[in-house]
Amino acid sequence: MLFDGWLCLSRKRVRGSKEFAIVNFAIAWYVFFTAFELMSVELDQVLFFTHLEYIATTFLPALLINFVLKFLDYDSPYNKPILIALSIIAFAELILQWTTTSHGLVYRNVHLQAYGNLWVIHFEKGPVYILGAIIQELSIIGSMILFINALSKAKGTLRTQLSLIIIALSIPLAVFLLYIFSAIPVPYDINSFSFTLVSIFTTILLLRVDMFTFAPVKQGRVFMSMRESCVIVDENGRIVDMNQRAKEMLPFLNSDVIGEKALDVFAIFPSLIKAMIHPEEQEIELNASSVGGPEWILAKISLLNEGRKDSIVYAIFFEDTTERHRMLESLQYYATQDDLTGLFNRRYFYEAIKPGIEVSITKGSEVSIIMIDIDSFKEVNDAHGHAIGDKVLRSCAKVLAAKLESESDAIIGRFGGDEFIVFLPEASLEEAQRIAEKLRLSVVAMPILEEIERPLHISVGVSAHQIARLEEIEMLISKADDALYKAKRSGGNRVCI
Repeated sequence: MLFDGWLCLSRKRVRGSKEFAIVNFAIAWYVFFTAFELMSVELDQVLFFTHLEYIATTFLPALLINFVLKFLDYDSPYNKPILIALSIIAFAELILQWTTTSHGLVYRNVHLQAYGNLWVIHFEKGPVYILGAIIQELSIIGSMILFINALSKAKGTLRTQLSLIIIALSIPLAVFLLYIFSAIPVPYDINSFSFTLVSIFTTILLLRVDMFTFAPVKQGRVFMSMRESCVIVDENGRIVDMNQRAKEMLPFLNSDVIGEKALDVFAIFPSLIKAMIHPEEQEIELNASSVGGPEWILAKISLLNEGRKDSIVYAIFFEDTTERHRMLESLQYYATQDDLTGLFNRRYFYEAIKPGIEVSITKGSEVSIIMIDIDSFKEVNDAHGHAIGDKVLRSCAKVLAAKLESESDAIIGRFGGDEFIVFLPEASLEEAQRIAEKLRLSVVAMPILEEIERPLHISVGVSAHQIARLEEIEMLISKADDALYKAKRSGGNRVCI
């Protein structure tokens, strides 16, 4: 038993090992002083050693229950009150046993009787003795019930461990009952011998089936500590459980919704309701900001009894994907937008105009390109620095984009440096020229930037043509670029075609 206790302590990192070590040390204490009791020949000596035995035996129910609750990870608000009550009863029983000769509540008419070479204590059982016996047996029975319940869900090595623990606990239970009802033809308490058998089983558990190298974890604890929010829906479509994370993520999920129909509780999410009507493994994106939840959550339906069509039990996992969405939006922005002006970048501009080109090809209509360059931009950069140059680019981009808002199909992008490009689907050369002139005048009308103290103006090149293939847009851009440089060579602040 001491060896078992030492082995348990050597595995103290595993839940329940320290508690089981204490149980073994208590049993060792009891068996040790029982041996001295049986070797004594005087009543005073026997009583002295029984007093020492009771230090262990009275507290064994509390120690055993404490071990079982720890090892099985059994979490209940009643755990602490039960252990406190058992400890108080044990302490009271110990005091009464030490003073039993004065009141007889534990046992009375105490005397020694010869049995072979042994002098065995005999007595009449008092009410406290009977109560202590009942508590001890109930603690063993209760422990066995908890272990049997865990056994029904266990697999592999854990199942073997639990089975052997149940067998070990049944030994002192059977022996004690036989002793209480005088079914064993032995005149002395043989519980110490039954606990010795328990120690043998414990040694087997520790050495052969790796007891306390791991411990079972209660599924409920795992469920409640999951990082993902989870709601369980039974075969009748009613919410039967949810973890704490679900309550934190979606405030309307509280204890009041337990037992309610899931379709009613989640009615605020039509897409989720649609998926729940015929539940199957699937994922649905939801916006929960209107109900006090995250802006974006991913709802994942997972079947818990897959294969049964008559009664489907499923779980709904909710994951906060707001940060992921924001990250994707940010990546998409930088993949498509020019970070200085906020316009489409050159690469994405080509993607954005493809649908318009295809429509124009189908209809056989012209498409137009407008190329824009800020006049004297290099001089502004050289004289005032890149920070002011960036401000000029942002100001011009803002004015140009605002002026094109009335042209619903127009697409504008930054082509590079101080150049901008505009795509006009199904626009003739005359229409494109009109729009280009409107853009030029909008820049001329801009308020003068106080840093450069002079008006800005732009040169604009326009081209238009009917094209038959996507690749021909490059030819149109090249022509517009030629027209742009024609405008610049002519002094700038003008539109050329």
